[in-house]
Formats: sequence, C-alpha cells, structure tokens
Amino acid sequence: MYALYLLFARKGIAEYRLGISNYVDTLNKCIHLLEINKQYELALSYKQIMKDKYNITL
Repeated sequence: MYALYLLFARKGIAEYRLGISNYVDTLNKCIHLLEINKQYELALSYKQIMKDKYNITL
C-alpha cells in the first residue's frame, strides 16, 4: 500500500481525460488510501491540486 495511492491518482486523471465517468470513484480511492495511511496533509494537497489543475472537486 506504500505507493498505491499514486497509481489511483494517475488512473483517475487518465479516466478523466478519456471521458470515463468512473474517475471520481478512482480519485476518491486515492484520497482514502492517503487517509488510511494517516497522510492527511498529502490528502488535502491532492484535493487542492485536483481542484486547481483539473477543476475536479472531491
């Protein structure tokens, strides 16, 4: 589980760019994995990046 959140983050962005509607679930998995690993600041950073760069609100 060390870097699994990175894979979910990249997969979610790829789904977003390809127009696959499941991207929000995938990105939420990324955030949940960070929170499970008690990396709350990183989870907040990822949420902010998704909002600023891709206009995705999680």
